[in-house]
Amino acid sequence: MAAIVLWLGLFASVMLGTGEARGDSARALLEYDYNTLTMESLDKISNRITQTDATTFGQKYHLDLEKSFFPNLRVSAGGIFEKQDMDTTIDGTEMNSQRTTSQPYANLNLDNQLYRAGLSYNKRETEQKSNGIGRTDVSELYSTTFGWRPDELPSVDLRVDKNDLYDKDHLVMDTTTTSTSMTCRYNTEKFDLQYHPFLQDTVDRFHNYEIKSTTHNGRLGYSDSFFNHRTTFGATYNIVDQQQEIIAHGVGELFQQITQVVAGLFEQSDSFTTVSLLPFPSLIDGQLTVPTTVNLGTNVLPLLNPPARNMGLDFGIKTEVNALRVWIDKDIPSSAVSDWFTWDIYTSDDNTTWQFDRTVSLAPFNSFQKYFDIIFPSVTTRYIKVVVRPLRTTSASPDSNDSTRYGDIYVTELQAYVRSPLPDGTTKNSSTSHRLNMDARTRLMDTLDLFHDVSFFLSQTNPGLGERTTLSNALSINQQFSPILSGSARVLRDDINELTGAGVGYGYSAALRADPLQTLSNTLLYSGRQEKIGEEDTTQNSLFLQNRAALYKGIDAFFDGGLTRNTDNVTGEKRDSVLFNLGTNVVPHRTMTLTGNYSETTSTTTGGPYIEELIRKVKRMDVGFTYRPFQTVYIVASLGRAEQETRNDTLKNYSLNWSPFPYGTLQLQFDYSEDLSSSDQSKITTFRPGIRWAIAPKVALTVSYLKSESDSVYQTVNMESLYANLKIMY
Repeated sequence: MAAIVLWLGLFASVMLGTGEARGDSARALLEYDYNTLTMESLDKISNRITQTDATTFGQKYHLDLEKSFFPNLRVSAGGIFEKQDMDTTIDGTEMNSQRTTSQPYANLNLDNQLYRAGLSYNKRETEQKSNGIGRTDVSELYSTTFGWRPDELPSVDLRVDKNDLYDKDHLVMDTTTTSTSMTCRYNTEKFDLQYHPFLQDTVDRFHNYEIKSTTHNGRLGYSDSFFNHRTTFGATYNIVDQQQEIIAHGVGELFQQITQVVAGLFEQSDSFTTVSLLPFPSLIDGQLTVPTTVNLGTNVLPLLNPPARNMGLDFGIKTEVNALRVWIDKDIPSSAVSDWFTWDIYTSDDNTTWQFDRTVSLAPFNSFQKYFDIIFPSVTTRYIKVVVRPLRTTSASPDSNDSTRYGDIYVTELQAYVRSPLPDGTTKNSSTSHRLNMDARTRLMDTLDLFHDVSFFLSQTNPGLGERTTLSNALSINQQFSPILSGSARVLRDDINELTGAGVGYGYSAALRADPLQTLSNTLLYSGRQEKIGEEDTTQNSLFLQNRAALYKGIDAFFDGGLTRNTDNVTGEKRDSVLFNLGTNVVPHRTMTLTGNYSETTSTTTGGPYIEELIRKVKRMDVGFTYRPFQTVYIVASLGRAEQETRNDTLKNYSLNWSPFPYGTLQLQFDYSEDLSSSDQSKITTFRPGIRWAIAPKVALTVSYLKSESDSVYQTVNMESLYANLKIMY
């Protein structure tokens, strides 16, 4: 401990000197954790009782230093040191484990209006021991960057990385990856020209293979308006050329990342099969350590059950994939936290209708590099998504209930891979893909909002995937009939050439909106589509009514209902769905809020391979209450229930937060939750009081107690845990 403090002091004195210049800074964090656990579990099948006692002590030291030597030259350096000791006793058998992590870093950056340059070094070393036996993993990353940004001339950004990943004894991994990427861009008011070369060389000495890949990506964009802005036109053309050489003389499995990803996608929704994911660029930006806003931790739990996280990828064309890698921003223990997550795989051709593929109940977690590997049999699809729910505070684990450490678990990246047996010898692959998008919109009349839209899409990949084209023509109109009544309509024709054959699709929609009062709105929407491509012939129709009303001041209500019919004209299968959703939000006083929501969906499938009608019904009810009588007291309560044919789930939550002293110096918290499920006849009850004391402006102590009881047809688990955390910031 003394050596660590001395090292931090010497490092700070060298960086900052005797006088701190303007813009220089030094930040330090000292953090200590203490956790005790007692757990007794009964396996009702074998009638075996297991007793577990565990004590964990953790310490963390974090230092960040910055100094400006010149106006444009800045140096930053620092490091993280963490150590965790755990003593565990299971049925009288004792075990001691240790985990030590050190992560120093240094950055040198030069930046002005014309150019920028940088050098960085980051090393992460983790030693894990169990009863004195273990190993040490090391990751060293060297990076250099250079950027040139002249006015009215092309800009250039260059980056070179070298990453060494190995264990100190070189017994389980020894990999070096060198990559060079460049972005050249020139844009004007109408043109956008980009060129991205990327070179990567990966040498895996443990599995005895080397992969050399070269990618050239060019993009040309153009946009303009004509005929006094009556017509707008836009077009983009992308060409990607890839060359790959694999030199292998080993046995094992090869993970090859799919780099041709058009977009990252994300949405929070429990409508897994009928949801359109929205573009989410940060999910595929290559920044493996920069968090996105996708949180899988316990802090996302709102008043009611949180919606599932739908994370997806758009490949642009149908692509084979059999593995997804989800990167996160922190290390989490596999036995306590990471094993709790389950991952559902869905595929889609249009990002609207999704087909469930399978559930991956256990995804291996790489604690050193901090990612989940979700492995499944190969699927060929344009869109793929993985659905996962945030960590629940009712999980029977002390670590998962530790909101301080695992309240925020942010996803940093989503990657797709193709797994294949490691080839023997030298294998060369090459491919060239073209993608063209053009669209134009013309206003046909001055006195009427009548528009013609035309678009053309072309995708071609050689060898193997061939060519896909879509030519779309559409007419749309918007009309205000009166001050309270408006409508819109649209018809379109798609001429499609897919890999499975050529065909035609017709789409049509109409909407009528009435706003008789400022506090009342009603919308009726009808849409449909007929499509015949090759041997596929389908028809889709839907009718929905949406109503919103502010009944009184502080009382809002809504009601949505509709029906859909999907018909397979080849097999005769019909799937009808009827759904409605109603709810209200009541604010009787500025300190109190009441919410209620009820939804019901009934799906009926007839025809095709189904001899009898297949009916599925799902009901969902949620009610909630929040009350803040004083600035220092906050009370929440909720009740949720979901009913299906073979399963009923109920979730109760109660929470109280109280700050008895001004400015939140002392905060008291009480949480109670109850989760009931009919699938395994389980009941999980969790009781957790806690306290947070701001001892000084930069010193905080958190103490919490957890008592959890879980009972199902398979097992009974009773657990008690005490957790304490001390943070000191400078």
